[in-house]
Amino acid sequence: MYRDLRQIYWWNGMKRDIMEMVAQCPNCHQVKAEHQRPGGLTQCIELPLWKWDMINMDFITGLPRTPRSFQASIQIAPYEALYGRKCRSPIGWFEVGEAELLGPNLVQQAMEKVKLIRDRLRTAQSRQKSYADVRRRDLEFDVEDWVFLKKCIGDPSRITPIEDIHIAEDLSYAEVPVVILDRQVRKLRTKEVASVKVLWRNNNIEEMTREAEEEMRKKYPHLYLFTT
Repeated sequence: MYRDLRQIYWWNGMKRDIMEMVAQCPNCHQVKAEHQRPGGLTQCIELPLWKWDMINMDFITGLPRTPRSFQASIQIAPYEALYGRKCRSPIGWFEVGEAELLGPNLVQQAMEKVKLIRDRLRTAQSRQKSYADVRRRDLEFDVEDWVFLKKCIGDPSRITPIEDIHIAEDLSYAEVPVVILDRQVRKLRTKEVASVKVLWRNNNIEEMTREAEEEMRKKYPHLYLFTT
């Protein structure tokens, strides 16, 4: 906006005024959000403490046709991480010369493997977070800050005090005409139709509409007391 305007206009503090106006513009905050970096840094999920502590389900296609699939984050096959051994068919459950682990040795090995997997998951999370946060920005808010999905500078003039609006039981309210600004007469084939431009209040901002003069004279005769 500044680059466009400076080709035609210039005034002292022009760039600052434009920045403040854009910062207070609701459309810029809501409609043009795609041009802004996402607010807030990536939040890491909690790592499970033990096997089956957390269960997630993903639907993935194109998986390899082998039970020994490798998971990059934990640097081990998921089956081996859960059950403590590589996946084999029941016929060859134990390899030649392999001793079966029982009792305290099995528990100790499982605890060491879970700790190793947690460390690897934490490292993978940290690496992925650093990559994602490059395209994001941290946000900090103070009490009474106005926010949408990011920090917003509010405009108090857009707020209508509740005390000034008389709301009916059906949650409707009557708009109050302030003044008639203009009168216009349209000539039709058989008659003339007069309309007036009315300035209304009781909205977030003052608005103008064009109404039929006859209806306005009936509803709000006080507006015509000082007209000639």
